[in-house]
Amino acid sequence: MKQVETLAYVGEDQALLEVYQRAAARVTTIRPLPTPGCII
Repeated sequence: MKQVETLAYVGEDQALLEVYQRAAARVTTIRPLPTPGCII
């Protein structure tokens, strides 16, 4: 996240896109948020 913040701040759009693409490639499953009041 810090990389994204820094790259966005300095205007490095291409590098920002590359960081995003690397992160997106690593995500395999996104768990849904729990229902309020639900104990996990």
